[in-house]
Amino acid sequence: MKKIIFCALLGSLALISCRKKIEKDVDLASNAGPLHCQDNLFNEDEIGTDCGGVDCATCVENAAPCTNPNNKVYLFLGPVAQLKSVTSTEVTENSGTWTYTAYTGGGTINYLQLIFSSKPNVSTTYTGVSGTSFVESNEVDIVYSDVSNGDRIGSGSVYVTYTSGVYNMSSCDYSFHEWGQTTPSSTQWFNVSFN
Repeated sequence: MKKIIFCALLGSLALISCRKKIEKDVDLASNAGPLHCQDNLFNEDEIGTDCGGVDCATCVENAAPCTNPNNKVYLFLGPVAQLKSVTSTEVTENSGTWTYTAYTGGGTINYLQLIFSSKPNVSTTYTGVSGTSFVESNEVDIVYSDVSNGDRIGSGSVYVTYTSGVYNMSSCDYSFHEWGQTTPSSTQWFNVSFN
């Protein structure tokens, strides 16, 4: 008889414990927002995985670890370092690929172009690559096109932030160089806002 009572009490405690866990899980889920804010996917109107947009918590962004003037590109054209001002920007989306173009020096013939395989995720630090036929989800294809001095390609870390409808793309130490040439030893960078 004592054994039966003990088993009944143990069963009741387990039931209460499970019930409290379920209630706690439901409370946590409802506090985190809609399901798309908890699915470990970069979807809906999120600006980072499960963060940003109308419904989800604020994102922890991967801001660049340097501060450079906005809407500027600093690179070597030939042997000379040049600071180029961005005069206009353009953002296009085509079949899921996002292209960000920053025109320098007036007109549309000289530009910095960044191509992402999907909408940029502010929770990702991207690796800049050039001349590849397929860009991975954590990469961005980058080229600086200059009619007078030839195109520049390179590599480096690229940081993306998003504030009030404006994406900012920056790199502290990008290695721009001519096709087939080596990278200059001096630091090159860019910091551009796209809206």
